Amino acid sequence: MESKIARVAKAIRDDISAGRLQPGQKLPSDRELADTYGVAVGTARGAVRLLTDEGWVVVTPSVGKFVTEQRPNQPLSPEAVSQKLADLQAAIVELQERMDELEQVNGATSPARE
Repeated sequence: MESKIARVAKAIRDDISAGRLQPGQKLPSDRELADTYGVAVGTARGAVRLLTDEGWVVVTPSVGKFVTEQRPNQPLSPEAVSQKLADLQAAIVELQERMDELEQVNGATSPARE
């Protein structure tokens, strides 16, 4: 028998898959989810926790719970992969520049190593 948490998580997952909940959309509050699905608030929280663990939902403290932009197990398009790769390459260049700056500052203030 399916648990209440699993049942609520499946219903929300189905809403995401069907497009009733869109990527980036904020989920209702735990109380609203509980009322919608006729369960306790703790059960609604458990369902959201399960969806977060599965990658369907992301929680931002003090802001809310949101449908993730990328569905779990959904392959990225070649364009999305290229963009992610470009972003990573840019981040690496930035980190290397920061390391170089730190090494220059550190080298100027510390005695020469032999």
